Amino acid sequence: MRSFRDAKAMAKTLRAELAARGTTVPHSAALEIVARQFGFDDWNVLAARIGAARPEPGPRAAVPVLRIFSVDVVLPARIGRVWELITRSEHVRAWFAFDGAAVDLRPGGEVEHVWHEHGRYRGVIEEVVPGARFVYRYSSVPDARPEPGRQTTVVFTLEELADGSTRVRVTEEGFEALEMGDADRRAHEEGARQGWQGALDGLARLAAPAGEGPA
Repeated sequence: MRSFRDAKAMAKTLRAELAARGTTVPHSAALEIVARQFGFDDWNVLAARIGAARPEPGPRAAVPVLRIFSVDVVLPARIGRVWELITRSEHVRAWFAFDGAAVDLRPGGEVEHVWHEHGRYRGVIEEVVPGARFVYRYSSVPDARPEPGRQTTVVFTLEELADGSTRVRVTEEGFEALEMGDADRRAHEEGARQGWQGALDGLARLAAPAGEGPA
């Protein structure tokens, strides 16, 4: 069923029907006839009503820009050795969280990293695939469990290479969902990127002491 919103189309149809019967009606006159058919005094009143009824175009939903980065390193060590280095707290303290680390290596277990100058950062483990994959949600603020709006996801993936060395890739994602301003979000992401790059450099030194090759 047509409504007053269809007035212009109805006026066009009316003109065509009248023309077929040999009667020519200007477009403006057809609009006035349709307006009166809907009970309005004239076309101007109906046009105002149509404008008021038309929904205002709202802002288009923003498409989130996914924020993710990866850093990787090839270590001259067997994959089993590298897995221990990234999942055992005594090793993590040596290459990453120098003032304290704890790893409860199971889904739902907690990760804790401590730096005196930054604070204590906590994570919750999501996935453990020995020798292959280690995933946890990581708080973006100190002394708090990771929660939506203040967490990223950290993914370690390990790949054994033909020469016995191991590629380690660290991916951190979810920066776009952090509840902070754009400038702070970018700074947090860049700080994390630099932090992981420096950490992997430390991991490489730990995996291959001077004078040693693959373990």
